[in-house]
Amino acid sequence: MKKTIVMTGASGGIGIALAKSLSESGFRLVMVSRTADESKKLSSMFGSDNKYYDCDLSVVDNVKKLGERIKNEIENIHILIHGAGIGVYKSFEEVSDEDWINSFNINITSPFVLTSRLMEKLSRNEDSLVLNIGSGSGVIPMKNRSVYCATKFAMRGWSLSLSKEFTNRFPGFCVVTLGSILTEFGPLTIEDKKSLMQNGKDYLTPEFVAGKITEIINNPNREEEYEIYPKGYVQSFL
Repeated sequence: MKKTIVMTGASGGIGIALAKSLSESGFRLVMVSRTADESKKLSSMFGSDNKYYDCDLSVVDNVKKLGERIKNEIENIHILIHGAGIGVYKSFEEVSDEDWINSFNINITSPFVLTSRLMEKLSRNEDSLVLNIGSGSGVIPMKNRSVYCATKFAMRGWSLSLSKEFTNRFPGFCVVTLGSILTEFGPLTIEDKKSLMQNGKDYLTPEFVAGKITEIINNPNREEEYEIYPKGYVQSFL
């Protein structure tokens, strides 16, 4: 029987690459995207063997309803991937209340709510896993990213704390801390990033990241945290 993976952020650059990699690895996917149009697009790409939900994760009540729907409609859940995220790259004076609230709701409150709703089913399966997509912004303080850093430091601390708490029981918890990736995430376009690459900046491709995450999921002896950075990433913020 195929193992079932629930993943948020399924329609993003990493999400689509990861869905392809996991599908090829034999998993059944339950994909959560932001809008109905995005879910329809995913359905056309990945077919009827998988399941699709749309939810605005910035609205906590919506996330609660999503968790209940998935819990009631999906019989078996082996892995939960929190891949959805929002990146606010602004100076402190530019940050609005809405920036702060939406960032925390999407990046850390929705993972908490969804995990709590699905914990009963996750705990039934040996080697079940909650995998959190973190960021170097959750390890390295960065100027003009105070909101994003705050949410990603919170995500990393939450995940690592639960990894300790759930030692010798299931689910396990793992955070994959990523550096700069060649997607539309953040204030730069892909073309902007490609231009920077011509001047020596390095980016990870979504396909490379997806392959690494798939390897981690398939590894029964996985660690609680993995750092996957492009060349020169850490040094660029020192």
